[in-house]
Amino acid sequence: MPTNDKKGLGKDFGISLPIAASLIAFGGLFAAGVLSAGHILNLPVPCGSNRGCAAVASDPLSRFAGIPIAFFGVAAYAAILFLLMYLDRVRWARFALVVFAIVGTILSARLLFYAHFVIQATCYWCVASAVAMAILCILSVCLWRAKKPLRVVPAILLWRVAGITLFALGAMVWLMERSAAAAPIAPEKLSAVSVAELLNSANSRGPADAPVKIVIFSDLWCSVCRAVHGPLMDYQAAHPDHVQVIFRHRPLYGIAGHETSETAAILSEIAAEQGKFWRFVDRLYREPHPLDENGYLRLMRELGLGSSEVQSLLTDPHSAPALRVQRDRALADRLGAHLTPTFVVVIDHKAPVSANHRSLATILNSSEVQKIFDQVGQPTALPK
Repeated sequence: MPTNDKKGLGKDFGISLPIAASLIAFGGLFAAGVLSAGHILNLPVPCGSNRGCAAVASDPLSRFAGIPIAFFGVAAYAAILFLLMYLDRVRWARFALVVFAIVGTILSARLLFYAHFVIQATCYWCVASAVAMAILCILSVCLWRAKKPLRVVPAILLWRVAGITLFALGAMVWLMERSAAAAPIAPEKLSAVSVAELLNSANSRGPADAPVKIVIFSDLWCSVCRAVHGPLMDYQAAHPDHVQVIFRHRPLYGIAGHETSETAAILSEIAAEQGKFWRFVDRLYREPHPLDENGYLRLMRELGLGSSEVQSLLTDPHSAPALRVQRDRALADRLGAHLTPTFVVVIDHKAPVSANHRSLATILNSSEVQKIFDQVGQPTALPK
């Protein structure tokens, strides 16, 4: 190869590799930024139908010293971009870049391993960030070992890509806000179901004549359902004569991490026959990870329910507990309630309205509910 061609190749290599690393870093920054925005604004992150992002984000091990790992991801990508700007000016910049990329790759791999094998959930944004960090690890090693001088990435290119990244992040937050504000059940579908059918469940807390009724379609292995369970029960306990919470099953057993949710639903109905439904739910929500058959039997024994009876009911798809779960799931399908938790609120015998876990607080803290509790001198705020 002619000498001039070799010089041209080295020159192209010296600028193209830093540019590639910068673009990958911006991609990782976008993924980590979306997850961070979800934490800061308490917004659901788009994650397809598996809800894996919510499951991973709500797990305690997705935080370090109480801080979401996504925040560290944003800081790491920002540091990498900063180092890429000084590759030719600071002697230790290449080595620091390698260290950041390797540590980031190890932490990302650890989170993915934990999510897949322990939480049994997949967060696609976490996967995207991990892939970006792994590529950066390879590119950083190449930059560190490069013997030829490396050219600085043009500042105009960095500013343009930064602007595009911020615009994309803003657009994603807007979509997340819009999704959170949307009613989870179409009004026409909700009006096609009678209020009596919505409220037809023995699994309730509070009087039947309560002016505020909250129906929750829940999956017993849904991480968001678990997070709202405590505040919702506290809210009902604060208004024992004026709020009724009604539980309806919506097991998402076809989704990774929810494979045993139908089993859990049937077991809760078996417990309900002994007047122990809420004890079962409260106890199950304290389990950090999905149970196997032995785990379920252990839990049922803790509630004083025999293993042989439980096993015989579980294997009978036509048992009364199984049929009640099927009834609730069929109602959820008719309503189009495909995500959990989905709420339906009936206030003072008026037309029901649907809500997700974020908009529920807005409804319960509304002036309409305020008037009801003002009459009895009780606070209305839904516990955070």
